[in-house]
Amino acid sequence: MKGQILVVDDDRDIVEIIAEILRGEGYGVDECTSAREAESRIASNSYAAVFCDIHMPGKSGLQLLQDLADAGVALPPFVFVSGNADPAIVERAARLGAADVIQKPFQPRELVRSLNRLLSRSQDKLVDLMEIVRGISGITLGDEKRALVETRLLRRTRQLGLDSVDEYYTYFAKHRDVEVMELVSLITTHTTQFFRESGHFDYLIDQVFPRLVAAGRREVRIWSAASSSGEEAYSLAMCYLEFLRARRIPLDKAPKLHVLGSDIDFNVVELARKGIYPSQGIERLNKTLADRYFDRGSGSLARFVRVKDSVHALCEFRQLNLIGRSMPAESFDAIFLRNVLIYFKPDAIKQIVSALEERLAQDGVLILGHSESLSGLDLPFEVIGNSIYASTRRRTIAVAAQPGDQASTAPVAAKTRVFIIDDSPTIRKMLRAVFAADPSFEVVGEAENPTAIASPLTAAAADVVTLDIHMPVQDGISYLRSIQRKSHPPVVMISSVNYEDGVDYMNCLELGAVDYIEKPTGKSLTEEGERIRHVVKAAATKRAKTAFGGRRIDAAALAGVPIYRSDAMDRDLILMGASTGGTEAIKVVLQSFPKESPPIVIVQHIPEGFSKTFAERLSQVCPMAVSEAVDGSLLEPSHAYIAPGGKHLRLSFTGGRLRLDISDDPPVNRHRPSVDALFVSAVPLAKSHRIAAALLTGMGADGADGLLALKVAGCHTIAQDEESSVVFGMPKVAIERGAATEVVPLQSIAYHLFKPFKRPSLKVS
Repeated sequence: MKGQILVVDDDRDIVEIIAEILRGEGYGVDECTSAREAESRIASNSYAAVFCDIHMPGKSGLQLLQDLADAGVALPPFVFVSGNADPAIVERAARLGAADVIQKPFQPRELVRSLNRLLSRSQDKLVDLMEIVRGISGITLGDEKRALVETRLLRRTRQLGLDSVDEYYTYFAKHRDVEVMELVSLITTHTTQFFRESGHFDYLIDQVFPRLVAAGRREVRIWSAASSSGEEAYSLAMCYLEFLRARRIPLDKAPKLHVLGSDIDFNVVELARKGIYPSQGIERLNKTLADRYFDRGSGSLARFVRVKDSVHALCEFRQLNLIGRSMPAESFDAIFLRNVLIYFKPDAIKQIVSALEERLAQDGVLILGHSESLSGLDLPFEVIGNSIYASTRRRTIAVAAQPGDQASTAPVAAKTRVFIIDDSPTIRKMLRAVFAADPSFEVVGEAENPTAIASPLTAAAADVVTLDIHMPVQDGISYLRSIQRKSHPPVVMISSVNYEDGVDYMNCLELGAVDYIEKPTGKSLTEEGERIRHVVKAAATKRAKTAFGGRRIDAAALAGVPIYRSDAMDRDLILMGASTGGTEAIKVVLQSFPKESPPIVIVQHIPEGFSKTFAERLSQVCPMAVSEAVDGSLLEPSHAYIAPGGKHLRLSFTGGRLRLDISDDPPVNRHRPSVDALFVSAVPLAKSHRIAAALLTGMGADGADGLLALKVAGCHTIAQDEESSVVFGMPKVAIERGAATEVVPLQSIAYHLFKPFKRPSLKVS
């Protein structure tokens, strides 16, 4: 027998499948179905490896690994097998010490390869570090890269005052939670320049831009999917401006350009956002282009240039990991992925390219590096130019104006078209009456369950779908799973889910549903109908439509947030408020926090009884403890408190400590809990505490006045920007009222929340 393996999963069928695969390879296998049982077994047995689910009731796999490490248990290699292997999860697992993350559903060979790779590792610490990079990024660094990796690691050791890779390995083990993304940044390659491989830019000018302008497009979207420090993304923007100049098309009359630049390395993403480069970086450009699009520094900055505001304004930068489920929600007319696939093996290439194909617009093109090819990979692409590919499923015959383009730019219909899915004829009748009461709505169809729909629902069929959870034949959760990553209208859950079904409620939101509304009872149909129409109208907004089925926003890397080391921890405080779209947004922000943080107090508009489930989910995937707020509790650092559904949450300061006050006071701004109630209660604390507050996505205006009061009191206030908000209601009102010190995208909110804590601690008498 090769060795003993422990398999942990709350799904008994998965345990048996993994055990059968491993026994077939000659390994002994122990099985268990809970993290608590696994914790006992690992403490008393010696295992060659552990295969563990991440999301399990009671205690997650991530928490299991954390607890074992905290207890000083000698850990065997951990391989997580998860149905949610998005980049944020992978990065957190790596920080905790996981050796690999395999995504469900998996192939038997994936398990075997992962195990063989683990058990064949030598004591070569450099190989081990290279494997960590592969596990996070998918980038395979073969023996031929060994010298390069060693050189870069030695550079890092000098920065840290260490003498060797062995010393760095020991340092890495002790500081893994913050060092792991520094390692990825160090080892991944960022060689680039402006207008590199210029033939591709000529193709845009000669083929792509003329077609899109002729089609009457309102917007042109291009994604530089491995933009490194931003030269490629800015080159794309300059290329478009040169195209307009050559054809004498005024910028305000042309389709608006949006260039997204992304990279796995948070360090280079920050460099790209600044747009500042050594002046030798533009020496290869002709002088006209250099003068037209770059400002030259003077004095101590004479050796640097910055892209001009006219170029900078066309580009946005995000940290994204191409391996995983998280992809931009929008579609793109061109995706540049140049000189990247050479670092991946065929299986990973197929995974990446298949995901990119889903993000291509009609007649969109995928552009690779000149040395890269998709031949032999059985992917739905055809070559149309030098390393230029078009999807065979998305390409039409003509290259001028396309029907799909025309449809996408047609005026939005005056009415919000709704499709109802519910097995109750009575509820369907009530909902028809709710929408008939407002002439801006139109019910375009209904079904008693998803299998009864005659043809697949698309954005052309309806603007919004209302969906019940519990239905015969196919329930709402199964339907949401079936339409992941497919074109589909936004979904609003209208169901009679009770407290015991809180997990179902959270599953629906995590699978992309915009919001949840309780079914109308008929007792007050006027009031209930107003709420339903309000939510459905919000779901029909452009952002909510774009977000559906792909609303997996990458959290900024943990190492991108200042490490919190405060000698006034009991005088620091973070507040957040959110509504529609907030469950995902709050998760993104909290996952971006460092392990140590001030106390965090959160109001999310959520049905009564579901806040506890929400807190439990967050606690499984976030670096701090998260719990439902309890009346009278004293606030602790590195702990987040969620307002109970249906109750107000306020703060008070007694006996030199902050405490939570829970009440059944009347609704504020029609909400209980109310963000304003929380924010206003914190205003008196501003004299003695450093406070940062953020207002996230949501309908209405709750929180705007409270945020303004906090700003006036001297607190640091943040509003989420429109582009990253599912519903730009609450943040918009706050911005209009001058309540926000800063307006930033969701991925950056965590970073900006920690700004006040960089200042010297308050002098408290």
